[in-house]
Amino acid sequence: MKILKGMLAGVLLLAGNGVASAPWTVKIKSEDKVYTFGGPLLEKEKTLVGYWSGTNTDKAGQFKWEILRRANHTYTLDMTWIEEGERQKFFGHGLWQVKGGKYRFADLTDSEMEQDEAWPIDVKHRISAEDLWVVEEDVKFAGPDKLVTISEGEEEGEMVTHTEVRVKQFQRLFMRRFNQPNGKREELILDQIRRASIDDFADVPGYFTGLLTDEEKELVGRWKGSNNDPDDPGEWEMIRRPDHTCTIAFMSREDDERELKVAHGFWKVRAGKFIFCDLTEGGKILPWDEIYLGDETVVQIAKDKIITQWFDSERRVLGGLFPMRVRNTELSVNEFKFTAMKPYSKEDPFDAAAFFKRIQAAKRKREPRVVEESATNP
Repeated sequence: MKILKGMLAGVLLLAGNGVASAPWTVKIKSEDKVYTFGGPLLEKEKTLVGYWSGTNTDKAGQFKWEILRRANHTYTLDMTWIEEGERQKFFGHGLWQVKGGKYRFADLTDSEMEQDEAWPIDVKHRISAEDLWVVEEDVKFAGPDKLVTISEGEEEGEMVTHTEVRVKQFQRLFMRRFNQPNGKREELILDQIRRASIDDFADVPGYFTGLLTDEEKELVGRWKGSNNDPDDPGEWEMIRRPDHTCTIAFMSREDDERELKVAHGFWKVRAGKFIFCDLTEGGKILPWDEIYLGDETVVQIAKDKIITQWFDSERRVLGGLFPMRVRNTELSVNEFKFTAMKPYSKEDPFDAAAFFKRIQAAKRKREPRVVEESATNP
């Protein structure tokens, strides 16, 4: 049990203090059912946290895997199997839980998935919400060093037994990196999973809200900013609030300052990334395909100065060897100069409760999903 307690403590540490103090939840729809993942770790789930290696009784598939289950109900999985005589492989991240005698899990990212450039949430390897699948297995035994579950096989009446044993270290190439704790890597994985779970406006506030970190406290207040982009220089004024909401007016080279409109959205800092998303402009909610949830790398955060940067791979420098680096610099101010931001200079008329309510109620426009018909259909 000493090994179990030690490994559990390590994975709890990897989960991050913020996760432990403010568990998050996410709803996933699969086959017309809605499942809620996340929340506090249940007592019966604690023994499943850690490093595991598994196989099952599907002789044709020859499934083998290694999985890291974390205390924040996320996992990282590396699996191989045989399909039509060829070896297949999966590596990705997802969510897990034990509830009502069922072990459930859902992959949210797949390393083989290409990034959807049209999707407004900047996240790699995301599996679209329409393709998410929650797997349910009956728990037959769950001990400190062994987990046994069963599920229906592909053949009628076939039952497949899945057996996992606890391991001290991973052997698979993609999993070996997790043998040594790395807090920043874990934060980035959690962020990737949380972004991958965003499917509509109502999912965005929960991604940003939470207790302020010490680093974030330095960013609260009124700021003016500018960038060094030679092709698209810009200036802005912004107020960032302790509830992770923000209001900004941005002026590009072609804009008339008197015609600027304020935008409202969210911000936060995680794992060295300044993350942001504007959701309304000029009092109107932006169309889903016009928002952008992305990040910039933090270079410096001080009491009166913030520097972030991002790289544009479409524009190259030094003979095309490197992507162009764009830096954004913000300075703390006492009041704003832009006409649109002057109401926020001394007071703050922003109604956070009304803003949250509007965003929670907003729905993105969804295109009808095309189902390909078989050539044998009449």
